[in-house]
Amino acid sequence: MTVRKLFLSLCLALTLATVGFAMPATAQGACIDFEPPPFPLGTLYGNPAGDVPGDFVFNAMGIDAYVQKILYGGGGSGFNVAYIDNAPPWLGPTQSLRFNNIDMIFDFSNWGSLPTTVVFDYVDLGGIENLSVNGSAVFIGDIWAAPAMLGGVNVNVSQVAIPGGFTGRVKLSGNIKYFRVGGQEFWIDDLCGYP
Repeated sequence: MTVRKLFLSLCLALTLATVGFAMPATAQGACIDFEPPPFPLGTLYGNPAGDVPGDFVFNAMGIDAYVQKILYGGGGSGFNVAYIDNAPPWLGPTQSLRFNNIDMIFDFSNWGSLPTTVVFDYVDLGGIENLSVNGSAVFIGDIWAAPAMLGGVNVNVSQVAIPGGFTGRVKLSGNIKYFRVGGQEFWIDDLCGYP
């Protein structure tokens, strides 16, 4: 690459970043850390924000996010709120995405080349969680008890007991077009996709 082409590429990247556009870093992977900008503390998604199930709520790093009903064990569903919250201490001194009786779908379709690994950290302080991959049946229960495969994708969940619940990491391995996650007293952070 010539110096001129490199300079023009850098100028374009800086221009896009300055006006608030983020190109997905699919060749190296991309992460959503739920920090400002673009995630101001207290940002609401779901019923209190006027959203209805299926609504698009944000795009970050080329990942589209949609709100969805949470499914409960034994039947029934709910649709409350997800919001940008101060992270529980086990996720660090930053912000995270908190779920209160709601799910979100994270869609990687815009990447062109789908990720083969998706990871996110979590804190579970009660209630149930939902997890589905590529349209699979929704797992309902404690996330650390999720099955080893959903939607043709391997699921690996670590967990460590903490006061009142669990913390850990979810790792999805395979061709991941989208996944759904949510819960009742549930936080996620550092959601990353890698080629």
